[in-house]
Amino acid sequence: MQLKYIFIISLFFIFSCNKIENQEKSGKPDQIKKKSIVVGDAKYDGPGKMMYYHAAVKHGSVDITKPSNFEPYKPGYKEIELKKALAKLNSPKFSRNFNPNDLKNSNYAKDNATFIERGPFNSPGRTRGFVVDSSDPSGNTWLAGSTGGGVWKTTDEGVTWTSLSNDMLNTAISWIDQSKSNPDVFYAGTGVGWIGSISDIDGGGIYKTSNGGLNWVNVSPKDAGGYVDVRFSNISRLLVHPTDPNVVIVSTVGGGSSYIFKTTNGGTSWSKVSENTARIQQIIAAPSDFNIQYAAVRGVGILRS
Repeated sequence: MQLKYIFIISLFFIFSCNKIENQEKSGKPDQIKKKSIVVGDAKYDGPGKMMYYHAAVKHGSVDITKPSNFEPYKPGYKEIELKKALAKLNSPKFSRNFNPNDLKNSNYAKDNATFIERGPFNSPGRTRGFVVDSSDPSGNTWLAGSTGGGVWKTTDEGVTWTSLSNDMLNTAISWIDQSKSNPDVFYAGTGVGWIGSISDIDGGGIYKTSNGGLNWVNVSPKDAGGYVDVRFSNISRLLVHPTDPNVVIVSTVGGGSSYIFKTTNGGTSWSKVSENTARIQQIIAAPSDFNIQYAAVRGVGILRS
């Protein structure tokens, strides 16, 4: 075994010496030409090239425009798996223990480890959802939703922020809206897969809070296994009725189509009111009448209700 390692090290040393000698003869170091990734009419370089590699690995094929080789995760699977993990904590096998003489098998790290923020500080993510809290007459209280970091709140115009996402099992926030008639009620949509970028993160439905963001519950329709309805994988827009916090309109993308859903009971049940093969990316209501609504459909045009 030792001879094997000596042989490998020797080959590496010989190769390195030859490379240095060749560079000295030519007067310049070897130049490696970086190749672009070209798929159809698309070309990827720089950071986009790395993102494409990442997407292709998850997709299971070089061309991510073709059907994936892998079975996709069901929306809401994180919530299912977390519940399973939490259930295991009650088992003696997985109960917390601390043995200073056997640190390898101790699971006390959560309570004893110290973490220090190390950045990066120059790579902010996208913030797609933003609400100025109507319950604060000063206008200093805001809620912001990050596409990969959950919901955050500031009460001093952005000087300091507090995370409100502890109850959220999917933090890919795509949109936030507040009830004007009951400012304690907010709805947050998750999933940015409706955009169509290789860096998109799928969501897990719609979350609702009735106490200003302190606690959130998932109010999406679920199947028999407890998974979120695939049609709620990505929420592009969300509207709350100005006088009734239980009436909500959402546009979604998932399961191969795009939809508009409505609830009249705060998310207990949802009814499909529109379906399209193209992505519905925006939906707004007329300021004069909530019942007059417009939806933008990618590559198609505008729907009106």
